[in-house]
Amino acid sequence: MSQLTQAFPHLDLETVKQKVKLTSSHWEKQKWLVIYNALADPRTAAEIALHLGVSKGFVRKVIQQAK
Repeated sequence: MSQLTQAFPHLDLETVKQKVKLTSSHWEKQKWLVIYNALADPRTAAEIALHLGVSKGFVRKVIQQAK
């Protein structure tokens, strides 16, 4: 069974939404979108990666750094 990918609650959804909107760098935006997805709709890293068009490793790395 795959583990759900969740960001820790020290990041609230509205703050993350603003980061997505205000970030100009593509990879920085992808990072915040991973965090947003993990907060709004926790799924496996593979499902978030597929949804966003990034690698599963990228999703795992972003979530690890967000903890």
